Amino acid sequence: MPEPKTISTKPASELEELKIDPLDVRDEKFDPEDEYRPEPPAEPVPPPWIDGSLRIGIHASITGGYRNALDSARKLGCNALQIFSASPRIWQGGSARIAEVDAQGFRARREELRLGPLAVHANYLINLASEQRMLQTRSIQAFHDEVVRAMALGADFLVVHPGARGEATTAQAIATVVESVKQAAKRARMGRLRILIENTAGTGTALGSRLEEVGEILGGLRGLPVGAILPWPPQRRTC
Repeated sequence: MPEPKTISTKPASELEELKIDPLDVRDEKFDPEDEYRPEPPAEPVPPPWIDGSLRIGIHASITGGYRNALDSARKLGCNALQIFSASPRIWQGGSARIAEVDAQGFRARREELRLGPLAVHANYLINLASEQRMLQTRSIQAFHDEVVRAMALGADFLVVHPGARGEATTAQAIATVVESVKQAAKRARMGRLRILIENTAGTGTALGSRLEEVGEILGGLRGLPVGAILPWPPQRRTC
């Protein structure tokens, strides 16, 4: 036979006091150990060519296909290389992209040969410092295409000269370079790719012969993956 139910005879006010609110921690001391801490993001894995060994590279030709540059570098005993992603002395017409099948084959072959770093040198006609609006616009588009091709090839670095200032002042030219690079890199998922500003011999009105100029350009590009490449002495440069 079931036991009879017991009905509490306590006043309602006392019953309310017996209720425990699990969210009521007003009397509990905060313990920092109880705070939720998400797992920190995993540190990026360095590319396989960063193994502490001496890297010796060569500027290899892409004539006959991008993969030929990799094989040429390996045959010469090199473990790093620089290439042009397209002809460096003409404006590219039509599609400036690399077919994915070619880019994928290049990346796979490079990984197989363990070559790195891979630097891509931008077109010589690009003038990111130009005071002429039409040339600057064309240079921005051409450099954007360089960024896209370098990303497709899995390059580590994209090298570019600042350009020539023409009749503009040095300060104006530096500001133009900064704006041009920002426009060219806009919405590009750079990943591991880093843009390198290369110094120049300073002939004519070329920008970048003084370290201060290169430094000001880099300062204006904070937030973007950029750096500098400084062949020395610049007076003996051929490009």
